[in-house]
Amino acid sequence: MFKRERPEVLVTPNFHGYGDFSNFMSGQNDMEFMLREDADSMVGVCSVPLYRSGISLIAGASDELSSKTRIVMDDLRGKRLMVGGGSPPALRKVQNRIVSSGLVESFNSPDHDTTLTNVAAGEGVCLAPDFIHQEGDGFAWIPFDCEEGFDCVLALRREHSFIVDEFADLLRRLSSGEVGRH
Repeated sequence: MFKRERPEVLVTPNFHGYGDFSNFMSGQNDMEFMLREDADSMVGVCSVPLYRSGISLIAGASDELSSKTRIVMDDLRGKRLMVGGGSPPALRKVQNRIVSSGLVESFNSPDHDTTLTNVAAGEGVCLAPDFIHQEGDGFAWIPFDCEEGFDCVLALRREHSFIVDEFADLLRRLSSGEVGRH
């Protein structure tokens, strides 16, 4: 859509591990998807709100929980819950609440890829932010009943061009459903 509106502008997505904002902060990237609390902690950065992401339970497609439309804490009774792996604070809070309830056995997983490998092997379940869900990933993502979530934003350096504003506004309108994806 942006290419049709601004064919002279090259948009190049850059992918990296979450939390590595070095290219953005050094000026190599004009904008960055991040959580509001990360953007708020950076000097010289403003943010454009996109959406609020919830938390989902990730289970194997054959897990009995995969047929549910919403997971409550009691549904996890007797399960093995993977925790860790660089979880953001809101997710750690929910993980800690579940583990301290005594309903689950827990074990640490160093990163999300290892966690998904363990879920696929039937070794346990995990909680994850919905914003990392990839359609067709072969797992059951079931919304988890909790008030915690993630305010997702586009971070922009305070000094930026009007083209960056135009692109950020298009992404905001797309994420809000204000415009269709055609």
